[in-house]
Amino acid sequence: MAGPMWSFKLNENIYFEPRALVGYTISQSPRIDAISATGAGVFVASSTGTSVSTLVGANFRFDAGKRVSIFLNLDSFYTQPMLQSATTILNPDNYLLNSATTQIFSLNASCGIGYRFQ
Repeated sequence: MAGPMWSFKLNENIYFEPRALVGYTISQSPRIDAISATGAGVFVASSTGTSVSTLVGANFRFDAGKRVSIFLNLDSFYTQPMLQSATTILNPDNYLLNSATTQIFSLNASCGIGYRFQ
């Protein structure tokens, strides 16, 4: 992913660092096993899709000392891949091929401690 990242000094020890990134994502759906209404086994084969993705996030950095920082991070990721030739198999002689679009969204919060060697 690529895009701009800014850094704003809020006070002597705190920085706010927002970012907006755009990238290319390859997604893969899992195999799904199920039982049909008639009791027969049904499964949807794994399928792969590609799409443009976005990530919008921000980082707060607290300088706790000359070399130690504490980070609080929040990211929002979104993509909408077209899953190609998703195969639904009802039995060996009866299957469906179709393409489907699915939305993938995640919100990630994390924290950490960093140490600068120089």
